[in-house]
Amino acid sequence: ITKSYEKESSVTLYISALINSILNINLKYDIQTKTIYSELPYISQQRTYGSLKEYISCLLYLGIIKNYNDNLAKQEYLIAVPIEGLSLTSKINFVEKLIPSKELIQIFSFFSNMDATHFQDGITRVGRDDKEWKELSFTFPLLSDFRPNMALIQKINELLQIKLTFYQSKNDSNSIGYSYFEIYDDDYIGGLACNRTDLGSTELRKTSFHKLVCAIMDYYLHKPEEFTKFTSNN
Repeated sequence: ITKSYEKESSVTLYISALINSILNINLKYDIQTKTIYSELPYISQQRTYGSLKEYISCLLYLGIIKNYNDNLAKQEYLIAVPIEGLSLTSKINFVEKLIPSKELIQIFSFFSNMDATHFQDGITRVGRDDKEWKELSFTFPLLSDFRPNMALIQKINELLQIKLTFYQSKNDSNSIGYSYFEIYDDDYIGGLACNRTDLGSTELRKTSFHKLVCAIMDYYLHKPEEFTKFTSNN
């Protein structure tokens, strides 16, 4: 597991200690490659479902949401990860270690495969006003044997304020999932229409993914009876 050490996304001492405790590792800083790294000696033995990357990601989200302490994070905001790794005297003396269930990993993986796009496009029409519009889309492909129930689909719709519909390609049986597509601000303009422009698809996917994951993990951690609604076959 490695992380590029950049000013825009530097990993502080507190965050590193939190990750260490959750994954039972010891992150170190490599001065030559400018990366934070660690071996993962125990993770592959613990994993029971999903890909290794999905399992680690789900485990980290779950552990950080459960244990993150903003006061400790602010105290060690400017302290970087040492070359030799973290001292055992870190202020993180205890974190509640949680193992994600198969059902949580399945839902997490379903969210992870989401694609989101946000574009502005236009068309030039000779002798008439040009047209411009904006396009918003979400796609949740089904890449495994997991099939979301309607309660989960409705929760996604509620959180993202969209309305997903089921799709399946006639030409490709593997192309199957849920999607949403919207055209808005479709209007005539007096000047030249714009070329196809990305309005922040990467950020849209990031913020949407975080919103979904944080919500479903809140149910998992604090409302287990309600979480089961998203895993039933009904």
